[in-house]
Amino acid sequence: MSMIVCFSGTGHSLRVARDLAQGLGEPPPVSVRAWERQRETAGERLVLVFPVYAFGPPRLLTTVIDRMEAIRAGQVYAVATAGGTPGSALTILDGHLRERGAVLRGGWIITRWDTWLNRYHIKINIMVRAIKEGRAGLLPGSSLLFDALSPLLYRGFCRRVGATGRRFRLAATCTRCGLCARLCPVDNITLGDDGRPRWGDACEACLACYAWCPARAIRFGWWGRLLPAEPPAGLTAQDLLALKEQTRPA
Repeated sequence: MSMIVCFSGTGHSLRVARDLAQGLGEPPPVSVRAWERQRETAGERLVLVFPVYAFGPPRLLTTVIDRMEAIRAGQVYAVATAGGTPGSALTILDGHLRERGAVLRGGWIITRWDTWLNRYHIKINIMVRAIKEGRAGLLPGSSLLFDALSPLLYRGFCRRVGATGRRFRLAATCTRCGLCARLCPVDNITLGDDGRPRWGDACEACLACYAWCPARAIRFGWWGRLLPAEPPAGLTAQDLLALKEQTRPA
């Protein structure tokens, strides 16, 4: 049996996690927080799916791993989604896992090019077969320069990412629907007395609020609405909310 754990903001990692769950014949993916509460059983397969931020995994994922006494899974796999270069995201994750007694048996990168060039489903099928058969594999990275710089850049990102919320601002088109607060995977957004969102200092830079705002009222720094953070086709905000609330079957 496999437990699929997913962190997702814009939805691309959730799409991958759901397709893996379907291919493996496993229950729907659970969030990182749900994994921390429920954990995998001894000997179970663990599949971690996440986006690449600053050439590494989301801070929440490595923080949760570091809080655990041990990883009980028999085999651990990982899939990282990346808009550009993945840096050393899989190697960095492997380092955190090793400190908790686990080893990343195999890992893959899914990029936007895989979708544009119709390689996406081919790669999903390759992953499903490899995980089912328990194959070991190399951890893909980037160039030697990126692989050398990634850990340093990632540590800096983890120190500063919490304050990312200060860079969000609202346009007058905000309808006070509250979807951004409900979607935030770390509950970093609260609604003020006027119903408008307020960002705290525990941001993960996942851009869920930015990507899913139905009024497109959320701006980010000087980028405004120009960030490349469009949700994948076929996924809805309700799917992200379901991931946040998903628990393991009893």
